[in-house]
Amino acid sequence: MKLSPYFRPEIAATSVTARAFDSLSGVHRSLLWYLDVEKLPLSQVGEIMGLDSGSIVAQIAQARFDLRSAWVVEQASSPKTPLLCAAITKELARGAIRLLSQAQRDEIQEHLTYCIRCAILAEELDHLHEHLPVAMLPLVVGPPSIEA
Repeated sequence: MKLSPYFRPEIAATSVTARAFDSLSGVHRSLLWYLDVEKLPLSQVGEIMGLDSGSIVAQIAQARFDLRSAWVVEQASSPKTPLLCAAITKELARGAIRLLSQAQRDEIQEHLTYCIRCAILAEELDHLHEHLPVAMLPLVVGPPSIEA
């Protein structure tokens, strides 16, 4: 079996998603891994982690919120990110858009209309935990193989 020359684990490990995932607590990483990457049923995760389903539901919601927040911090901390884009992305991550004034919501919507970067980030943010397997599995399982 020949490994793909295009997969670089040292680069993948520094991806925004990997860094955000690594910044979470061990319990939150475990919950996200079992539920969102491995897609284990809630009952099995409860057995593995010694938690009841109510605790898991509460903690997974917090874990997903924390992942979104950490992901945004990683995105916004890039020196290439314009200040307005960083501020807009942080507001989207907080999920508190409904708490903003109508003028602020209109400003964010206008920005998303003309800034493709922020529009893509907003879409990614909405589905971040669904994309964890794509971001994380290669770091654990290893690079894809190619046939020679």
